[in-house]
Amino acid sequence: MSQWYQMDFPDPSSEPARMLYCYHDTVLVIVMMVLFGVGWFLILVLVAPFMKGLVNRDITNSDKLEVAWTLLPSFFLVAIGSSSLLNLYEMEVGDNVGYNVSVTGH
Repeated sequence: MSQWYQMDFPDPSSEPARMLYCYHDTVLVIVMMVLFGVGWFLILVLVAPFMKGLVNRDITNSDKLEVAWTLLPSFFLVAIGSSSLLNLYEMEVGDNVGYNVSVTGH
């Protein structure tokens, strides 16, 4: 049961609701990881002028870094998209369905 001071979702009462709850938590974790990563690199860029002797300025390209920042976002997007599609198709079909009506409006 929800309370007025509750900062969280109420307990899920069905399996699709539990899956949506887990999906929400997973997306929040991924968003927080991205925000912390971007914040960390922003701090490094802002502090770099004060650390001139500690940073190697002779490196002009980094193939590993380019591969990493190309593949990591695609991995995150595939993880979020696949779990979202799984939730969508799980919610569409019930366990004891006598008939199914699909209504399309415009």
